[in-house]
Amino acid sequence: MYSGPIPPPDYLALYEKMVPGISKRFLEEPHAEAEHRRSLETKMVDAQIELGKRGQIIACCIASACVIGSFTAIFSGHNLWGLGALLLSVGAFVSVFIYGKNSKPNRP
Repeated sequence: MYSGPIPPPDYLALYEKMVPGISKRFLEEPHAEAEHRRSLETKMVDAQIELGKRGQIIACCIASACVIGSFTAIFSGHNLWGLGALLLSVGAFVSVFIYGKNSKPNRP
């Protein structure tokens, strides 16, 4: 008995006698599997990068809307409400930024 994707040479010779060309397939299969795995990992990393970019754009839009709304309230005479909304939105984004940095798992 053996373990692994490639059989020992004596088994490989027996397989080759039974099915000509099979030893080449046995040797190429692990390489093809590794290439497939690397392509999937590349796609996954690219998707995570794209998701991060999209999240940053959406967060920027929300933060801009909060700041614009706060200043609109301040300049329209609602100083206390505008200042409260500005402090609340800035505090929320700062806390999300700090908590998000600390909650990510450490990867080697």
